[in-house]
Amino acid sequence: MRKGPDDLADYADTLSQPQLRALNFRRDQHTGLYRCPKRTTFVRLLARVDAHVLEGILLEWPQRLTGPIQDNVVIVDGKKMRHGRVEMVNASNGQGQFLGGVMTETKSNEIPAARQLLSRLELGGKIVLSDAAHTQVETGQLILYEKGGDYLMTVNANQPTLQKTLQDLFEKQVFPPSGPATPSGAETGAQSGLVGNSRGAVPGGHPQPGRLPWGQTGGPIGNTG
Repeated sequence: MRKGPDDLADYADTLSQPQLRALNFRRDQHTGLYRCPKRTTFVRLLARVDAHVLEGILLEWPQRLTGPIQDNVVIVDGKKMRHGRVEMVNASNGQGQFLGGVMTETKSNEIPAARQLLSRLELGGKIVLSDAAHTQVETGQLILYEKGGDYLMTVNANQPTLQKTLQDLFEKQVFPPSGPATPSGAETGAQSGLVGNSRGAVPGGHPQPGRLPWGQTGGPIGNTG
């Protein structure tokens, strides 16, 4: 429904008399026919809809059908609504289930809207995926420290300092995927206690199995030192 009330009114005009009767619309006293709502009715209706209540219903409905959401991925993405002149940031899981959305404010952008949305979600033990627009220090700190989640973010060339930091971490420092080299004297074939967590090679890192490499350090985001 890209054009809102106009599209809704056009769709209502296509409904048959049995459909209008099933939807409990009123019957015209003169013609005896059921009448469909017009554009002005949809305008008044949409203006009175509480967005948070509607979102709650939309979130509850799929859970009734499929049960509680078990997916540990949260995907954040902003989209501009064609012909609507508005922008919205939505969150979904890896199965495409809607998790919530926030409209961007006038003269603003999707970055603060995404933070507002993330602050409302349960992120403990989950991984937030986003594009480069959200590769921001405050966003990473919100996900990591305030909400207890992890993140996987894109870094573009327009963030040269951060990109250089990442290159140094992977190219110039000892950063093996299975942790530091085995200490001398260790049994042959024995694995280091940091296996599966390469964070030990990052300055200030603290090993914590089962989390992403930068799960407790705030990641390389904003850490250029």
